[in-house]
Amino acid sequence: GSTLLFLINDSPITLESILFGLATASALVSVIFLFSVYSEIMTSEKLLYLLGKLSPRLALIISGAIRYTAILTKKADKIRDAERILGKRGDGSLYDNIGSGVRVLSATLGNALENGIITAESMEARGYGAVPHRTHFSPFKFKMGDLAFMLLSLVLFSLTISSIVFEKSYEYYPILDKIGKNPLSVTGFLCYLVLAALPLIMKAKEAIAWKYYESRISRSSIPSAK
Repeated sequence: GSTLLFLINDSPITLESILFGLATASALVSVIFLFSVYSEIMTSEKLLYLLGKLSPRLALIISGAIRYTAILTKKADKIRDAERILGKRGDGSLYDNIGSGVRVLSATLGNALENGIITAESMEARGYGAVPHRTHFSPFKFKMGDLAFMLLSLVLFSLTISSIVFEKSYEYYPILDKIGKNPLSVTGFLCYLVLAALPLIMKAKEAIAWKYYESRISRSSIPSAK
């Protein structure tokens, strides 16, 4: 960087390097946060609803994998706790940790194979894959509001990508670039801001609606004075 702030052991600390580090750290935290939110929102039922009509087998495999990941994690914790209670864990050395890990993994995989066989036999008994024109229950329904939200997200995403492609990306080295003020740059920044704020807007809308209906319920439950 070119903007020197101070020296640490004769090593220059510049404004550009600090801002670049902050931007990189923010991007990493954002990716971790997005994956954590995705794992909370996209349940196996939602994946089955999205992919059920396109590829039922793929949807079943994905939903089953997501479901069994959580189940096997809890099962491994129970097996590990049982070993600790029975005193099969030693002094905590590397050899002892490896042996305990192998035993827990073996028991967990055995339980997973047994559950897989039981699930396959249960689905076969219910006619999965053999009965044509199967129907399935889904608690979700694709509404016009969902279509409008999807189209709005696609438009905002397209405008943001167009701004990135046709405009020079922001540079930190050797000097800080000035934020572009042409219409395409401003449009790209605004579209990305709205796109990133869409979940917050939807959450605020649901909170306002909930408060409104809650106030109506509380007013209707108050007995009128005679």
